[in-house]
Amino acid sequence: NMNLDSYLEKNLKKFKWYPSFQMTKIIRDELPEKIKIAALASGNDYYLNKKFYDAQNNPLGPTFVETKKDMTSQEFYQKMKNFGITHTFLNKHVIDKWGLEECWLNDESFRNKYFIELEKDNNQYLYKLK
Repeated sequence: NMNLDSYLEKNLKKFKWYPSFQMTKIIRDELPEKIKIAALASGNDYYLNKKFYDAQNNPLGPTFVETKKDMTSQEFYQKMKNFGITHTFLNKHVIDKWGLEECWLNDESFRNKYFIELEKDNNQYLYKLK
């Protein structure tokens, strides 16, 4: 929808809490229909049209905010696999504001082991589970 896209392109850059326009387009238009995204992000995912599990309690399902204090990296990876997580989305603005720096999803060595980076845009990152 071109009208919606021009609206989003103009307005999403005003809100660091929201997925950027570039991220919105990729997640909405280029990723498969049935994916599940574990996110260190706020729940501003209305335009993504995908199952998006944000970092707050979410009626859709669990959060994925565990840290080293909660479980091992293998246990966390298994939690994601068991739930069917296929992708992860990180919004560094939300991570900083909500104090999510210690989460496994924000751990670079964890991501390097289990994820492939698909896109980065303006402090937002999209990965696919290996």
